[in-house]
Parts: sequence; structure tokens; C-alpha cells
Amino acid sequence: MREMLFKNMTSKDFKKRDLTIREDLRKNGFVAHTERRCFYFVREVVSVEGSHDIDKLAKLKTTASNDSNKRNFHIMRVKDSNTGREKLVCKVCGMIYAIIANKVYAIGFLHSFKINFSPEPVI
Repeated sequence: MREMLFKNMTSKDFKKRDLTIREDLRKNGFVAHTERRCFYFVREVVSVEGSHDIDKLAKLKTTASNDSNKRNFHIMRVKDSNTGREKLVCKVCGMIYAIIANKVYAIGFLHSFKINFSPEPVI
């Protein structure tokens, strides 16, 4: 049996968006719980009218290029031998830039993927 939950939340000022998909899958005596999450937030917006605004773009790049904004990738695996549960977590976070009309958006993101495996309880 497969159960799925979709969530799409956007903040009132449209600066944050959180997309989540959860799925429970039962098969061959095991239960797998998965969660995919994509979280985006607008950090800065710069209006660019022409080539004379190149200083604004340079400022955006220097403010967004410090160590906290570099792309990071993490994987963690945990196994509990007593209960038989196993957990895997993958995360990617960083910055992307989008140009729409005359505006440049600096967008931070966090993508995560979590899986929990466990034996199905006997009822």
C-alpha cells in the first residue's frame, strides 16, 4: 500500500516557498517512509537598468559569496541494530540567481531527502 502527502506552502510576501512530498510504502514486511523537501527563500533583489548598474551586481555577488552561501552537500546514515530501523538523510543547500525582467534575485535553497526503513509491526 502507498500513501502520499503533498504540501506547497508560500509565504504571504512570496519570499519563501516550501514544497514537501511524503510517502509511506509497505512491502514485503518493511515500511519505508520518505520525505522530499525543497525550501526556497529570496535573500536579495537588485534592479538592473543597464550596463552602468554593474556595481550593483558586483555587490550582490560579494555579499552572497561568503562561506555561509557556498553549496553544501551532506549525507548521513544511521542504523539501529536493536530495532532494525535504518535512516538515510541527504541535504543540499546553496544559492542560485534568477533574472526576471530587470531584476536579479539571489535565492537561497535547501533540498533534503529522508528515508526511514523499519520492519512492519506485527498486529
